[in-house]
Amino acid sequence: MLEVVHPRGSAPADSAIVAVIAEYKRRFRQESVLRVLTPGRASF
Repeated sequence: MLEVVHPRGSAPADSAIVAVIAEYKRRFRQESVLRVLTPGRASF
């Protein structure tokens, strides 16, 4: 499991995640990879 937190609507982050998914599918001969998008809130 991999959890990535990034700004919503970030094109560079989205492109990077799509690239990671594609590489994972290629390397491990997977037909699909589950991607879940959930809004979150954080305060520090």
